[in-house]
Amino acid sequence: MVRILAIADVHGSANGLETAKNFIHEYEPDIVVVAGDITHFGPAEWAGHFLDSFDMNLLAVNGNCDPPGVIDIIKSREKIDLLDRTREAVGLRFTGRGYPSKIDFSLLKSEKSDVLVSHMPPKGCNDAVPGGEHIGDFFLRDFVLRTTPKLVISGHVHESRGICGLENTVCVNPGPVKDGLGAIVDVGEKIDAILIEL
Repeated sequence: MVRILAIADVHGSANGLETAKNFIHEYEPDIVVVAGDITHFGPAEWAGHFLDSFDMNLLAVNGNCDPPGVIDIIKSREKIDLLDRTREAVGLRFTGRGYPSKIDFSLLKSEKSDVLVSHMPPKGCNDAVPGGEHIGDFFLRDFVLRTTPKLVISGHVHESRGICGLENTVCVNPGPVKDGLGAIVDVGEKIDAILIEL
C-alpha cells in the first residue's frame, strides 16, 4: 500500500505550508502530491520556498493562479516535476497535467497510470460551483474514461471538495490547503480516500 497526502490550492499561504507539515507529521504519507495553485499570482519564488520545505517524496503541477515563473521553478526540481509528463514514484505511475495543458493525451494511451494529477478536475466530478454549474474539463474526463487510472487528484474548485467516482476511477479534490484542508489516499488493491482537516 502507498499512502498519498493530496493537497491543492496553497495560494501562497503560510498557513497552507504549516497545514501540510502537520498532515505529514500526523498521517506519515509516502508521498505528497500538490495539485496546483501554489502561489496566488506570485511571487514565483514563494513556490520554490514551499516545494523546498519538504524533505520527502513530492510531486507537483502548477495551477491557473501560478505565474509562468512557477513552471520554471517546478521544472528546475527534477524529482518534483510532474508537468505534462509521466513518471514512476513510490511504486506507482503518475501522470501530471500542467495548466494550461500542452500535452497531447492521445500519446499516452499506452502509458496507463495509477494516478492522474491535474489542477482542473474532470467534468462532472468535484467541479460544481455555487449555482450548480460544472466547470470541469471535458477533455480530461474523456481521458480518464479511456485510460481508467485508479485515482485522479485535482483542485481548483474550492467549493467542490470531495471524493467521487468516475466509472472505475476515484476522483479526489482535497480542498484548499490554505484553509487547513487535504486528503489522505491509500492506494493498494483498492483506493481508500478520506478528507482531512486541521
